[in-house]
Amino acid sequence: MAKIILEGLTTDQLSEIIRESVRDEIGNLRPHKQNPDTEYLSRKEVLALLKIDSSTLWSWEKTGYIHSYPLGSRKRYKRTEVENILIGRQTGRQKQSKHHQ
Repeated sequence: MAKIILEGLTTDQLSEIIRESVRDEIGNLRPHKQNPDTEYLSRKEVLALLKIDSSTLWSWEKTGYIHSYPLGSRKRYKRTEVENILIGRQTGRQKQSKHHQ
């Protein structure tokens, strides 16, 4: 444990240091504000849109293929990110079908 030396500090200086530290810690606890223009989807909506099961979504989250964002006590997914995955998967299928023709 580090030793704290308070010699040479006035009570006002010490109070200011404490206030700044508390302010910083409170700022770290506040959830980051989400962009109000961003549309978020529920887990159920993502599963239906991507036509995958929950184990696939879980695996994709663990590997970083898709990201979830905590909103309240639930996870949400950005619609734009989900649509990018959907577009990428469709493009991949189209490329595969062209190779099989």
